[in-house]
Amino acid sequence: MRQGQQHSERAELEYALKEYDIALSIIRSANLSYRLAYYAHQTLGAFGIANRRLGRYRTAKKYLEQALKEMKPSHARVDISGELGVVYRHMDLLEEAKDASEVEYETALKLGSERGICRALGTLRMINFQLSQRSHDENLLRLAIEQLTQRVESARRITASMNVEGTDRKTRAKNAKESTKREFIGLSRLSLCYTALGNLAEAREKALESLNLTYDLDDPTNIAMSHFFYGRTLLKSGQQEEALRHFNASEGCSPAVMLCQEPSEEHRGYLQELIAVGADIDLVDEHGYTPWDYTIFNGDEKAQNIIRDGLRRVLQGNVEQQLAQRQKRANVQKGYRELFQEHLRPVLLKGGDEVFQTLRTLYAEALAIDQEKKILYDGFKFLWYSDFLDFGRLPRSTDDLTNEYVIGTEDSRNSMPEFVVFFSYRWINQDPNVSSPDDSQHTQYKRMIVALEEFLKIHPETDRKKLGIWLVSRSICFYCTFIWTAILTPSTQDFACIDQDNPASGVLALPLNLAQCNSVITLADQEYESRAWCSVEALLAHTLRNSYHQHTWYEQVLISVGKDDQPAFRLLQGRYDMTIPMSEKRLRFEEDDRPKVVFLERQRHLLGND
Repeated sequence: MRQGQQHSERAELEYALKEYDIALSIIRSANLSYRLAYYAHQTLGAFGIANRRLGRYRTAKKYLEQALKEMKPSHARVDISGELGVVYRHMDLLEEAKDASEVEYETALKLGSERGICRALGTLRMINFQLSQRSHDENLLRLAIEQLTQRVESARRITASMNVEGTDRKTRAKNAKESTKREFIGLSRLSLCYTALGNLAEAREKALESLNLTYDLDDPTNIAMSHFFYGRTLLKSGQQEEALRHFNASEGCSPAVMLCQEPSEEHRGYLQELIAVGADIDLVDEHGYTPWDYTIFNGDEKAQNIIRDGLRRVLQGNVEQQLAQRQKRANVQKGYRELFQEHLRPVLLKGGDEVFQTLRTLYAEALAIDQEKKILYDGFKFLWYSDFLDFGRLPRSTDDLTNEYVIGTEDSRNSMPEFVVFFSYRWINQDPNVSSPDDSQHTQYKRMIVALEEFLKIHPETDRKKLGIWLVSRSICFYCTFIWTAILTPSTQDFACIDQDNPASGVLALPLNLAQCNSVITLADQEYESRAWCSVEALLAHTLRNSYHQHTWYEQVLISVGKDDQPAFRLLQGRYDMTIPMSEKRLRFEEDDRPKVVFLERQRHLLGND
């Protein structure tokens, strides 16, 4: 939990969710007696907070409401009630937001928590601000200014009290940072109120105070928020060029990203202001995501439409085609994030004898209930090892040897493999007129047979009759283009487990399918690790094996060459101390591909338990 909170303070929300996943798996598997409920509530609340900050309000609402059930009055309850109030406010449920904030206030009052009281009043004041803007009620606006001023003063009092005796340095630093954050938020909101009132000098002063405070915090979204509010006061004062400098500031996060991360009617209005003045709404944040990526991830269609219209103003050439490509890329990223982090990772953390069957079942169910994912990603497919042996060469999908994992009756489950091996290897055929990845001597096919037979000797408990293979072969030079634009050229592709007539979904599912395989075998050679996409597969196998101790990973390496020039291979455990610097790996389309490699490398870390 502590590690997750530290990530959260730095706005590393996906990494925070990973740590909370680990914490929740420990809670559910351990006997923590009377502390179990407390830790469970804390973890569910943390899930809710992280999802709220990612703009996934329905998910956040579910976690926060679940956390509050049967939770006794405590400082944690104060915080969770406050977060729920913010979620309701962003969802435009102002009455529910008011009720939640009043619960937060009353609980904080009973506990004597000035921090809780400060936050509850801050939320209530923002509700008053929103109501004043709807009704054009100046009295409500002035009331909001008075209340926000009290919040700022309260935060400053809390900060000043941190130097009292009896509090350790670490606790003082943590509480001081939290109070500074509340002061910065209060000042930012005050600048909004003064701007609405027409007092631009006061608005600019409060916004500048807020901006200066954010550099004491670690959260780049706070810095982006302050840049936006200060830039807005400059814009209202007629200083457009200086305002744009702040609107385009990107110290890890731009104002456009910040507004799209937590969408609301208020934030969508500000987003339109940015577009109207010509701000850059396509800046990438420190995690590699654009504003549009966030709107796709949190599902805010209104914000998506605003960003789409803004991009139409600045894109050149075939604008609609470019927008369609961006949409596809964002949907693919969203699918990976959800499937890796929300479906596969919890199962891997739980472990157990049925972990791989559960992974395949949940993946199949996820595709069955989500039409968009079903279109994007292929199901889990395999070849029976016995069919592979009999065929005599690397098969294509059109050779009708491929089977798909299905869910349903006990009979259908009995017809599925108990063990699946994923082969990772390089295209070695140098003939540009031949579509097979293997050479005329069937070198790669023969290596696979040798590898699998050695594997079965190492693991005699594996039933060869229930052994399946996930077989992929590709032209590495083109793989990155295929996986992201899904424009495939059959003449340069040969996927045994991927439909040749509709290969895009199979290519996109490749990393997801690797995670569902019991073992990975790499056909290593001198060229293998020079390829960035081969390295991604090797790193994923390395991470899964080391993190969950369910997967196995082997590298088939050359140990000698006989007098007859026949190579001898041996199957070795994949390296445990492996480090592969991805920045040094070869990519044919460097400018386009490097961000994609970085994205999958990031997903590898998020999937792992390291």
